[in-house]
Amino acid sequence: MTLLIRDAVRSRFSAARDAHPGLLLDRGYAEQKDDDETAKTGHLNRIAGIQASEIYIRAYGRWQSAFIQDDRFACFTMPLASRLLIGLAGSGLLETGCALSRTYGIPYIPGSSIKGVVRAQAEASGFGKQHPDVLGELFGTANDEPDSDGKDTSLSGLIRFHDAWWVPGSADTPLVREIVTNHHPDYYQSEGA
Repeated sequence: MTLLIRDAVRSRFSAARDAHPGLLLDRGYAEQKDDDETAKTGHLNRIAGIQASEIYIRAYGRWQSAFIQDDRFACFTMPLASRLLIGLAGSGLLETGCALSRTYGIPYIPGSSIKGVVRAQAEASGFGKQHPDVLGELFGTANDEPDSDGKDTSLSGLIRFHDAWWVPGSADTPLVREIVTNHHPDYYQSEGA
């Protein structure tokens, strides 16, 4: 058995019913028992059962009201067609990462991810070929070569994309337990072909 939490804080982690999901995911797995395969499942079930806190719900309301100025912002509420996992490449105690708000422990979609999807759609629709200068103005440009004075000539773009927040009440809980298996024998047997 490998202890993963100091004795001084172990009781606090085990007693908290509505603990911060991100903190539990990163630091709340108490011990790794070599012969117990259900401990990790139980820990993940606990995290997936945590509902959004009242603090998050109030913060979501404040965030939403800050963006209701139609002359400055365009806001959309969109449901997901299926489950979404962003931040998988990030490190985590339980083998994978996940994009969770550091403050509230609730999943979110980074604004940079939204910007990338919207830009890719604009390019795929042919808008980028028809109006390359407009695409660069809206989404920004990356220039590898500096100007004659040695200054970076990249542009950040006129449109700013903010993070997307999880809508309280849109599901029972903001997190679910899922198995992510990307190891497939055909891939390895064909050497990635």
